[in-house]
Amino acid sequence: MHITLKYWVLLVCLLSSGGVLGILEPIRAAGSENDIERVFEYNYQRWKEHCKGVKFSSRSSDRLDSSWYRAIVKLGPRALPYIIEKRRHDKDFHWISWACTEIAGVIRDPSINPWAKESMLSWWEGGQGQANERFELLYGKWKRVRAQGAFEEADKVSRSIRALGIAVLPRMIEKLRLGDADPVLMIRALTAGAADTSGGTPADQAQACLVWWEKNKGKWIIPFEDNKEDVSMLFEQKYRAWEEYCRQKAIFLRSDVPPRLRCSNEKDPMFRYCQEIVELGPSVVPYVIEEMRKGVERRDLMADLLQIVVQRVTRVNLHVVRGEEIKTGEWIWALEGFPRFEEKQPCARSKLWLRWWKEGRKQTPERFENLCNEWKALRGEGKEQEAWEKYERIRDLGIVALPCIVEKVEAGERWLIPALSYLTDNAVRPYAEPEECAAWWRQNRADWTIPEEATPEAEGE
Repeated sequence: MHITLKYWVLLVCLLSSGGVLGILEPIRAAGSENDIERVFEYNYQRWKEHCKGVKFSSRSSDRLDSSWYRAIVKLGPRALPYIIEKRRHDKDFHWISWACTEIAGVIRDPSINPWAKESMLSWWEGGQGQANERFELLYGKWKRVRAQGAFEEADKVSRSIRALGIAVLPRMIEKLRLGDADPVLMIRALTAGAADTSGGTPADQAQACLVWWEKNKGKWIIPFEDNKEDVSMLFEQKYRAWEEYCRQKAIFLRSDVPPRLRCSNEKDPMFRYCQEIVELGPSVVPYVIEEMRKGVERRDLMADLLQIVVQRVTRVNLHVVRGEEIKTGEWIWALEGFPRFEEKQPCARSKLWLRWWKEGRKQTPERFENLCNEWKALRGEGKEQEAWEKYERIRDLGIVALPCIVEKVEAGERWLIPALSYLTDNAVRPYAEPEECAAWWRQNRADWTIPEEATPEAEGE
């Protein structure tokens, strides 16, 4: 983001008047990591200067009562990696630890927090896994003493849980998803009332809290290293929660609304469970495929729902057609464009997706080239409707075709740019220049490329 001339003028005016926070809002509004780092560094250096001016004071408030410090705290959890980096390399300025503690909501009181004396760097290196373990330890104890009627002791343990700070929010949310509404009050306390816990019953309050979390979780999740990298762990966690929900609600035994349709209704919890996996992006696809393969072997109906995840992530639209009826009510199912791909029940559609993964996607460059040639021929003959249908088939190849599309766009075939825009959810503008498309692809290719396999073990199979 480039700061325009009017913001530079505003900066000069506000600095001269001492009101600095106003100029930070346009930068914060952009929300990119580069913006966060720039705002953090700006305020960090000025807060250091402020603290030098009060270095002989014994009062903490003289250092913390600063607009520069407040601006750092307002950046929220996304500022924590930069705070940690400063703590590691700018060891003389230990006051930055206060910002970490306030943002994370950790209470460093040994009377309620068993890990109060832990250093900030140890806390950070422990990551989300450590936060989850500590929460489970205390939460299990809280459940036990409360069941025994020791409510005073339970209240003390509850305060210890809250002393762990916002790092435990994701695990609390998982409890809500599994039908345990007990963490609602703790979530409300940890978020200082920001979480929506409205409702007449505990179940209603939990549902309201889950809806709030989906809209706001980006502001509350701490970007620990193990939160950012382990896609397999995130998939496992989210998939098992979805599976457990389907089991508890007897989703596959109900006949009123098919589960696949429920995954398309944004107001239905099924949509949320599905979408959370979709949002993990292309890197999650091999794990979904592997779980689908296991589901087909077990004849598990969850395999049918995993098709939706793969389709939404890859944007691939497989045209499944019904073929010969081999006996009453049972047909052969096939894939349009793949003459040899035929499967029969049970799990015929899932089997076809697995065939596409193993064989079909490797044919994408050839199919793409054929469809492009057919589109050009139809356009040349003036058959616009037929040409548009071919264009849709090009888009149906999904993000697997992105390298092929970009290559042709770079060669000057602008007609494919709208397809590139469609497949990337408008990350590329429909009317972008070829040079802009190529530059975007060079910068973002890794984020849009599907890994070949989930693990070496899966590859060996």
